[in-house]
Amino acid sequence: MTSTLPACQCIITCESSGCSYAVQRILNVEYGFPPNIRVSDDCKDLMKQILVDDPSRRLSIPQIMEHPWSVNTPSPPLPPTHPPMIHSHQQMNSLFVHGVA
Repeated sequence: MTSTLPACQCIITCESSGCSYAVQRILNVEYGFPPNIRVSDDCKDLMKQILVDDPSRRLSIPQIMEHPWSVNTPSPPLPPTHPPMIHSHQQMNSLFVHGVA
């Protein structure tokens, strides 16, 4: 797939018929949510306001941050930035023997 952006117009070409179908759905802003995965109404509403073909009608970043889904959905915990400190020989030995500090 190739794309170019001359004068704010996106031209996408693709050889495969499956690919061109997907590209056509993207260009037509055709999407759905899998029925076997629970997606909240607030999340669907946010996606509906982000996935808009007219950029002037899309939500801005501040508007996204103020949307009820962004405000009411807790963030997942961040991973630790470094491994836990080892404070004793016993912890060091445990790490090597059991794979846990």
